[in-house]
Amino acid sequence: MGSDLKKWLVVAFVVAVMVLNSPFAARAQPQVPCFFIFGDSLVDNGNNNNIVSLAKANYRPYGIDFPAGTTGRFSNGKTTVDVIAELLGFDDYIPPYATASGEGVMKGVNYASAAAGIRDETGRQLGARISFGGQVRNYKNTVSQVVNILGNETSAANYLSKCIYSLAMGSNDYLNNYFMPQQYPTSRQYTPAQYADVLIQQYSQQIRTLYNYGARKLVLIGVGQIGCSPNALAQNSRDGSTCVQRINDANQMFNTRLRSLVDDLNKNLPNAKAIYVNAYGIFQDIINSPSSFAPFLLSGTMGGDLKKWLVAFVVVAMVLNSPFAARAQPQVPCYFIFGDSLVDNGNNNNIASLARANYRPYGIDFSAGPTGRFSNGKTTVDVIAELLGFDDYIPPYATASGEDIMKGVNYASAAAGIRDETGRQLGARISFGGQISNYKTTVSQVVNILGDEDSAANYLSKCIYSLGMGSNDYLNNYFMPQNYPTSRQYTPAQYADVLVQQYSQQIRTLYNYGARKLVLIGVGQIGCSPNSLAQNSQDGSTCVQRINDANQMFNTRLKSLVDDLNNNLPDAKAIFINAYGIFQDIISNPSSFGFSVTNAGCCGVGRNNGQITCLPFQTPCQDRDAYLFWDAFHPSEAANIIVGRRSYSAESSSDSYPVDIRRLAQL
Repeated sequence: MGSDLKKWLVVAFVVAVMVLNSPFAARAQPQVPCFFIFGDSLVDNGNNNNIVSLAKANYRPYGIDFPAGTTGRFSNGKTTVDVIAELLGFDDYIPPYATASGEGVMKGVNYASAAAGIRDETGRQLGARISFGGQVRNYKNTVSQVVNILGNETSAANYLSKCIYSLAMGSNDYLNNYFMPQQYPTSRQYTPAQYADVLIQQYSQQIRTLYNYGARKLVLIGVGQIGCSPNALAQNSRDGSTCVQRINDANQMFNTRLRSLVDDLNKNLPNAKAIYVNAYGIFQDIINSPSSFAPFLLSGTMGGDLKKWLVAFVVVAMVLNSPFAARAQPQVPCYFIFGDSLVDNGNNNNIASLARANYRPYGIDFSAGPTGRFSNGKTTVDVIAELLGFDDYIPPYATASGEDIMKGVNYASAAAGIRDETGRQLGARISFGGQISNYKTTVSQVVNILGDEDSAANYLSKCIYSLGMGSNDYLNNYFMPQNYPTSRQYTPAQYADVLVQQYSQQIRTLYNYGARKLVLIGVGQIGCSPNSLAQNSQDGSTCVQRINDANQMFNTRLKSLVDDLNNNLPDAKAIFINAYGIFQDIISNPSSFGFSVTNAGCCGVGRNNGQITCLPFQTPCQDRDAYLFWDAFHPSEAANIIVGRRSYSAESSSDSYPVDIRRLAQL
């Protein structure tokens, strides 16, 4: 440890002791406006007190050394997050979600729940608990409260970006799951290395959800030495003192991957500032030399444990509070969106159409409530807009006006297709041709704002254009023979040719009006939607192959169209997003993405909740993040976040071609 850092730590220690213990010193403002805590019994401070659970600590002698007595903390006194809250300068401990209310949420909330894990099933033998997924959902509710208190989403996002988020999950996924083979199958399903991979993959998805709801300063706390706990020693150690190496080895596999996740988050999430705290290593130091860790406030000495926690504190206070934490400019000046109900955010609200979603429970998890989005929360383009660095979502054409159009416009319309007749049985809609006509109007406005066509052309050439058409040309045309003749006129291959040929002409019109950076999003697995399963699958779970095969014929031609555009249109930079493949990954291994239901809608009527879509004021499922589909046709917000994130930053070589959106923005 260098002399400067030693001095800094001594100063930090002295200041902490003086400020926190002196009755005379006026307490300064906290170094961050708020502190959000996610975890298990190591940091739970009362959330399990009033739920039906064996994992409770709201009785004596728990809290015997805590000023407020018994609170639900699983300790004789303070927890680690209590100590960190003090060091950060908060004048009181962070309240549990169970009791936090009003403006009290503005300084942070503790969502931790004893027995909780990354995996939803973890700890179930102990009764009720709030899994990490449930804690994330509770945090979403808090975000809505913050938005209401501050008045708008932009102010809330700015406020939350300055807060610290402590995440300490994973211990129970070993203690109350993997190493409990009589209760859970995971140790038979996975090797320790495979299990660590599965946990981190799910943890990564959940953390990215927090990011999408404003979290930027992330503290990822590693799993400690579970193999050295009295419980592990009692059950697995012959001499009662030798740590159980196989448990600790598994814990370290998780920690190694968790540390790598920190690098991944910092690299791929704009403005993310994640750090890793090596709880395992700190405990190792204590176990190796326990006598050197006498209570430092009594002895006046600074042990290795305190030094390391103060290093973490210094990193949090100095690095995370860097002025670079301010929101950067978006990576592109504007983002134009064309599509159907998968990305419509209100264009159908005031037209004579059956294809509308401007009523509850649509938008139940969206900060602004029902907006016309066909989801419980965000759509994929909302996620991508966030990742591109925009400070608000792209407005629908129906309401976009003035200089707001300079950051982009969403032209998408539910029931719309490449073909003009597609979706006509549902009433009014804005076909892709109509959306292009609306875009031309926007271009005229941009020319007027910038003063001339050359300036407008230069500006628009830097923007990203998202094109997600084709789904309805199958769902509400080709595979609806009672309403449309196309399935009798064309084979699936011929129909794919006809669609892509027309699509190509329409895209070239966009090119002639300034579009250069083109994102062509493939059609997903329509044959796996709850509606298709309800109508065409005998067992209600096997995807309808003839529909999916037709979708893939379109996608193959769409990917070839990307090459054609890049080769034949000067300065065109087109990419293909393999939405079909991303969904295939999820459907093939849903639990690793946090999903337990893939064949039914969270909200809907009939078989698979897929025969009739979500009705006004219908009560949806409670565990919405566990459902791949929100309604009969549309993915849940949880699924949209995965697709949006992988579209922006590919996690597999097959996710995008030839590059992903993040790279396209840089070109």
